[in-house]
Amino acid sequence: MNRVFGVRPDDWTTRRVIVATILIASVVILFGLMLQFGSVLFVLFLGLVLGMAVRPAVEWLHGRGLPRPLGVLTIYLVLLVSLILFLLLIAPLLIEQTREIVAALPSYYDSLRDALARSSSFPIRQISRRMPEKIEFGGVLSLDGADKVSGDKMSGDEMSMDPVGWTVSIAGTALRGLLVMLAVLLLGYYWTLEGHTLIRYGLLMLSADRRDEVRELVAGIESKVGGYIRAQAILSALMGVMTLVIYLALGLPYSLMLALMAAVGEVIPVIGPTLGTVPAIFLALSISFERALMVTVALFLINAVGNYLLVPRVMTRTVGVNPVVTLLALAAFGALFGFAGAVLAIPMAAIVQLILDYAIVDPDEEGATPAGRDRVS
Repeated sequence: MNRVFGVRPDDWTTRRVIVATILIASVVILFGLMLQFGSVLFVLFLGLVLGMAVRPAVEWLHGRGLPRPLGVLTIYLVLLVSLILFLLLIAPLLIEQTREIVAALPSYYDSLRDALARSSSFPIRQISRRMPEKIEFGGVLSLDGADKVSGDKMSGDEMSMDPVGWTVSIAGTALRGLLVMLAVLLLGYYWTLEGHTLIRYGLLMLSADRRDEVRELVAGIESKVGGYIRAQAILSALMGVMTLVIYLALGLPYSLMLALMAAVGEVIPVIGPTLGTVPAIFLALSISFERALMVTVALFLINAVGNYLLVPRVMTRTVGVNPVVTLLALAAFGALFGFAGAVLAIPMAAIVQLILDYAIVDPDEEGATPAGRDRVS
């Protein structure tokens, strides 16, 4: 017999229906709160996710005699040093390659259009004919101080803003970003140290017969969400390194920038890996069809290695979210919070799915838990 949320239709008691209705209403209310107080809730969630991600490392250091507060600070120090090294060693090259890409975009566009026009395939030649002859890449994309932004492409506020105004605006944006980062780090710090205490206080408000189950649910959420963040960071780094090696071996220009795009795309569920590699394929196509074919085959092999070798090893025991839920979460959280929401769509959806599974599916009911899965997988 078909099941709904893993429960047979005949087993939908009045209590289950009420609980399911309350939970669905709570999710709707939560989305409403996100629309009103999205920034605050998102910063809070980022802090909790950071705490979940670093807790195993903190416990590992604690087991070797380092106090937990010092363990958290040590991890933060490692992250800070890594960021500084990135800014000193890699960021200047990225900026230079970005400037060169922006300057070369018109010529690459012309080369791509010409390559499509010379194709032996009629549909591809039709695509070339429908492409505009010229696209203005100047204006907002210009990074060269010698390039002037034309007045008709600037808003009134931009035209009236003097250098002091630009400086104040940039400083304000940087300060807001710094404060958000500081808030996330502090929330992660206190959740790592005091999270278990807060959970204990929350469990005291429940009946004694439900505390162990809820404690197991919270532990499952922390384990799977934290594991997902760590695994995703590892996968992103590995894919970035592999694509960089391939791009350099194939002589693709701006290899570092393109590899960074691939690494960033890896953290976006479903569509990210494809989006991260599209720029490299188009750039190779503007050089020659043969180069584009080589890049496409190489990227296909890299994705195959990632999907069938790296992902099963790195993602073991992390979140397992229904594909439909993944797509809905990606659309919803991406629309609400942009890129950051798309990155965190799966952890958010996993938390909702785990809570729904716990509240609606009776964990003690025979047959409710599929074979080979634990109660919070």
